[in-house]
Amino acid sequence: MKIIILLNQFEPTDTNKHLLDDVLFLRQQNIDARILTLSHEVPGKTLYSESLFTKENFSCVSFGRKWDPREWKKLIARLSYEEPDLIIVGEEKIKILGIISARLSHVQNLFIFSYDQKMIQSSRSFFGGIFDYLANLFIVASDSVKEEILSQWLSSSHVAVIPAGIPFDDYGKPPALRIRSEFGFGENEFIFLFVGDLLPEKGADVLLRAFSKVPEGKLLIIGDGVEKRNLESLSESLGLKEKVLFMKTYSDVPGLLMQAGAIVFPSKKEEPPSVFVPALISGLPVIVSDFPGAEELIRNGENGLIVRKQDSEDLAEAMKTLLLNPKIFAEYQKDMKKELEKFSVSSHCAKILSFIKTTKKNTL
Repeated sequence: MKIIILLNQFEPTDTNKHLLDDVLFLRQQNIDARILTLSHEVPGKTLYSESLFTKENFSCVSFGRKWDPREWKKLIARLSYEEPDLIIVGEEKIKILGIISARLSHVQNLFIFSYDQKMIQSSRSFFGGIFDYLANLFIVASDSVKEEILSQWLSSSHVAVIPAGIPFDDYGKPPALRIRSEFGFGENEFIFLFVGDLLPEKGADVLLRAFSKVPEGKLLIIGDGVEKRNLESLSESLGLKEKVLFMKTYSDVPGLLMQAGAIVFPSKKEEPPSVFVPALISGLPVIVSDFPGAEELIRNGENGLIVRKQDSEDLAEAMKTLLLNPKIFAEYQKDMKKELEKFSVSSHCAKILSFIKTTKKNTL
């Protein structure tokens, strides 16, 4: 069996990280899975090791101008030569190109991964919905997103909920104490952690305002984006310069989760449930804003705390609660791994493989 994941370029996004995890797992199962990009740019300093991108699992078709017929012909010829059993399109910017090229190369199975907001938004239009229909399956990360998509153009037979796969073996390992010394944190100092893109909808500004009301602890913000400078300025104006540390990337996120006291998701918009899984596997309490779908995994007062979104006072109280009682959820978290099994990369890939040759075939 051969599976190709088609991307414009491998950017350090959560969706692309999940797709890379899929490729690595599938190759361990002796399935020929690989990422095919339209850019020669090889992933550099990202959250992922460059050693993961080998000639077996990562290749490129150089693609020039978007609407040049010669470029389309080259991509279609490459896909026809590869003869994959499945093509997965994972980026909104090349969705139409990927769909048309896959169909003209006579690929039987074409899945669209809509794990980011842009992919979902593009399906709300009539034009976007028509092209989505040409795919065999439109894959979303949660039931709430599926309901939103079904209210647009797609039928229930076209949409499947397959949570993003998490490589469980990477998480929950004994903590590396060197991590604290790398960041200059004290041995017993409580660390609040934020990991994500620094965009307005992620709510990191609300987090900073809340943390300014928390008397102790440190806040580590890992991520990059258009809001980074504004957030650094806000941190300084709130008098948090000595308590907040910003980093663009960090290679050992699993180790970091084992050293943190809590992870915070102050998002103003919905996040897929899978974003909580690495923290929960690691036994880390989660503080999350009350966006739709948060309760799919987070049970308020049992394995985390749910706060009102964009409410820095409510978030500050939750942070103080964990600061005063850091082991509050320890008993419940012992049994979390079994409950989270549906989010494992093995479960995720098994569901994808089960859909191959069972979905309705659509052609141009």
